[in-house]
Formats: sequence, structure tokens, C-alpha cells
Amino acid sequence: MSAWRCQFSGCGKDLKTHGTAKVRMRSSYFAHIVAASPTGPRGNAVESRLLADKPSNYLLLCDECHRLIDKVAPAIYTAPVLRRMREESIAEVDRLLGALKHQSAEVIAIVGNIAGQPPQFGIQDAHEALWGQKLRSQSNSARWFFYPGGQHHSPHQPDYWPSLFRTLKLDLPRLQAFLNGTSEGGAPRPRLAVFPLHCTSVLILAGRVLGDMAGTHLFQPHRDVQGRRNRWAWPDDAQPMVPAALNTSPRPARAAKFTLNELHPYALGAEEACLILSLTSSIPSSRMPDSFSSGGAFTLPTLQIGPELGKDCIQHPSDLEHLAVSIDSAVRRLQDEWHIKRVHLFVSAPTTATLLMGQKMQARHHAEYVCYEAVGGPNSAYAPTIELTSTHVRELVSGNGQSVELQA
Repeated sequence: MSAWRCQFSGCGKDLKTHGTAKVRMRSSYFAHIVAASPTGPRGNAVESRLLADKPSNYLLLCDECHRLIDKVAPAIYTAPVLRRMREESIAEVDRLLGALKHQSAEVIAIVGNIAGQPPQFGIQDAHEALWGQKLRSQSNSARWFFYPGGQHHSPHQPDYWPSLFRTLKLDLPRLQAFLNGTSEGGAPRPRLAVFPLHCTSVLILAGRVLGDMAGTHLFQPHRDVQGRRNRWAWPDDAQPMVPAALNTSPRPARAAKFTLNELHPYALGAEEACLILSLTSSIPSSRMPDSFSSGGAFTLPTLQIGPELGKDCIQHPSDLEHLAVSIDSAVRRLQDEWHIKRVHLFVSAPTTATLLMGQKMQARHHAEYVCYEAVGGPNSAYAPTIELTSTHVRELVSGNGQSVELQA
């Protein structure tokens, strides 16, 4: 009923262990909601006798909360207030214990400073987001990767990448060893729950390393969290994106919304092309390097996945499944049809969509990808940050050209 926790709202104290001696003992009380005596706190001439021995009239409380409701403020903690507490406590315990039936997953945090703000992520955030997808944390902790330290936040500052690459040289082998099982005694790759909040380039790199394998669940921070307890949890009211013919829900399903468009055609012999993922804001040719456009028109073969839909364009895991189809089509055209050797990648999208873009770079001999990020502010120019090949990641900002090997 209460999992040996105080049922007073907001307390939840563990009642199996004494608070000072730390030894197992009885330190809890079955408090009556309606007093056993008509003259007691919340007593009633009729109900006190009828409910005295009813389990539904009991609250399991710690000593402090017991004294609070009976001695300190009995007029505030009326029978209806305490009944509601009891119901809410039972429902919450049932929800938490029900999570034990969920599939377990290892929590991976790809988190860094954004616009000078320190990362806001903790394992409790992960717990509540996981439960919503019928998952639970396997180790009750998060594995952090690619965190560059609290002082670095701008991917266009020369000192950002030397610091980050020192981290990458440690974290890339650590992450790859975890994924292939060599650091876990040869254990098979576990189910993953990935929480990404980093600069665009690092998220693309993280997706490239994580790969496009089943059993990888992505979560993202949602900006509008009014009425929600956890900004990392997928919105409860978001409908999956399914074809209308397959929709069995009484609510209308959302139609597929991501499309692949050719903004400039392929020319025979071209070895470079642009790929634009513009979901949250537009990326016109005017924001790109001059060598990619002329007179406001693209000069390289260019594909775009869009349209621009704003910050709420990814609201349900099924959105990512549909986006993956468009990304697969783009990569297939670039590599299998056009045989492009170097792709210039421009992304304006939520964190999950950005990481998904990196996951799709899994062909055996994929083209080189150059990642670009906006220098800063609306409508600012895009500049290159890193280059991803099938074997290495190299930084393009500091002038040092550091590189780190990527395992096949």
C-alpha cells in the first residue's frame, strides 16, 4: 500500500530505518483519518465507530507527520484532505512499483553547456521520462559523455574545440567500448535511453557513434513544460504520427509531415553537395558560405528535409520514425545515386532529430560530412565546425585541425 514510506504528501520518509541510529525498527504509525474516538482529531459520532478498524481509514505516517495532523494542525488536515493524500500516495507507489515490469535501459547523457547555461539533467529527470515510455533505468545512474566542462559553451570559439577534443579522446573510446561490450566483459549491447542536449555538431557526432541500431530510445527537452512535471518526458497529449487508414484512435492522428526536396539538381561529376535539415528555422543560401551560392541561388547539388515547423515539430517518438525515412532517402540519393564524396550538412532541428541525423551516417564507406553551425543569433551565417569521415572526426575551428579516430 505504501512501500514502507510515510504517506503524508511531500514526505515519503523511509519508515524501515530509524533516522538517527540507522537500525531497523518500528518508527511508524497507523494514523486514523477519522479518529477511532468521536472526541479525537477528526472524530465523528457515527463514522468513528464504523471506521475504527477499516484499513481504508489508515494512513502510514512518520512520527513528525503524525504529530502534525493530530496535535499541531488538526483543523487544517481534515478527513477529506487526508483521504486525498492516501489515494495519491497509493497511486504513486503503484506507478513506481509498476515500473519494475518495464524493460531496463542504460541512461546515456550527451549533455553540454548551451548559450552559456550549465546543463540541467539528473537521473530523476531520466526516471520519469523513462516510465512514460515503459522503460526503467538499468543501473540507477547516467553515463555522461562529451561534456566539455563548465567554462565552454560556444562551438565557434577557438578554445572550445581543443578542450572538447581532450574530452573526446577519452570519451570516444570509452563510449565505443561500452557499446561493443569490451568494457563490460563482452556483454551484449544493452538497450539505451539517450538524453541529448549539446551543440549541433556534437549531437551529430554522438549519433554517428551510437549508430542506427534497434533498442536506442531518444528523449529531448521540451521548452513548453506548463502542466508537466518533467521537461524530458514526451508529452502525454501528443498523438502518434500514423497513416489515416491505420488510425484506430478516436482522436485524429497527425499526418506524416517531413518531405525531401531537391533545391538544386545534381550535375554529372559533382563530388560535393549540401544537405539541409531545416525543421525549426529556415536555412536559406544567404546564410551559407559564398562558395555554395550565387545571387541567392544554390550552386551545389542541394537536398532539403523540411518544411520549417517550429520548435514543437518533434512531439512524439513516431515523429522520429517518419523523419528517419526522409533522412534515409536523402542519404541514399547522395551516396548511391549521386556518388557524392563530401556533404556539407546544415541542421536546424530539435536535439533528437539532430542526433538521428548522425545515426544515419552508417554506410560502410560513407561520404565525408562537414558540419556547420550558426555563428550566433537569428539569420546569422553558418560556419564549419567538424568534419566526419568513416574513420575520423576532425575539428575545423581552432586552426589546429585536431582529429580523433572513430572505430569502424
